Amino acid sequence: AEQSIQIANSAESEDLLPEKDDPTSGMATADALEAKGLKRKAAAAAQMASLRHSTKQKLVGQWKDRVTLYSLCCHLTMQCLRSFVGKCTQQGLDHDSDRDE
Repeated sequence: AEQSIQIANSAESEDLLPEKDDPTSGMATADALEAKGLKRKAAAAAQMASLRHSTKQKLVGQWKDRVTLYSLCCHLTMQCLRSFVGKCTQQGLDHDSDRDE
């Protein structure tokens, strides 16, 4: 029973670690870690730029719709004012012609 339960010494425990976690392997050099970090930063920056672009596109679309609505409202308001002024002018002319007779 004692032979099946053994505590590994420090040399054996290093051999049990996967190669990628071994700090002495070539994959864990400072340059590789720095490159990996830079790639992650670049990917995060690209994702943020994409999100900003899509947000700007949505805002532009919303403002385009608002401008279209405001333009239509101004057009209708001007038509109403034109109609109102025309009616007032006609009523004034009719009132003046009634007074002359």
